[in-house]
Amino acid sequence: MGTKEKEMDHNESKDQFISIQEYKGEEFALNNGMETDKVAESHREEVVKAVETFFLDEYHTPVKVHNLVGNEDGVTIYVESVGIPFIHTYAVVPIDVENNTVLADQVFSLEGEVENAITSGVYGCVFEDEFARLNDLLKEITKKQALSGKTPEAINNTKSFGYGNEYYFVSVFDMELSDRIVEMYLQNTQYSKEDWVRAFK
Repeated sequence: MGTKEKEMDHNESKDQFISIQEYKGEEFALNNGMETDKVAESHREEVVKAVETFFLDEYHTPVKVHNLVGNEDGVTIYVESVGIPFIHTYAVVPIDVENNTVLADQVFSLEGEVENAITSGVYGCVFEDEFARLNDLLKEITKKQALSGKTPEAINNTKSFGYGNEYYFVSVFDMELSDRIVEMYLQNTQYSKEDWVRAFK
């Protein structure tokens, strides 16, 4: 390989990377999503309404839509919840590219994805004080060490991790506990932090 080829390869790879402090998830893409992305953007209002309706109907949860990202068969919509529990998750709206149609009545999410996010969010709510202390500790560490977290925009536009922030996310692996939390949540989405703390006890 000649010198010019090496320089070109180096410059091409530089264009593919961005520092974590600057990354906002704006160029985030999923495999084979270019065509569906175009259809989704041209039907943006319909897609957003379909996802908001899906979360209200299936999980009694109002959400704020952050990003639409085309995938092979549709569009993945990244959202955050409005209220308790605070979560980031997603749903998928199928798209018929040939007919330029959004299948708004067929919205879905992968099995357990939203449920795990709800469990994670409730856990974060119950242990809010403990997580606040962890966050304070992480702030101290970032002052002393070269530690950078993701930007809030990158989290909103690309992440589906339930409860978390720029440095970590929370997963709950106790499926029995998770099922109970989701069942309780779906029965009463108006639980306050105090209600959840009492329930955990």
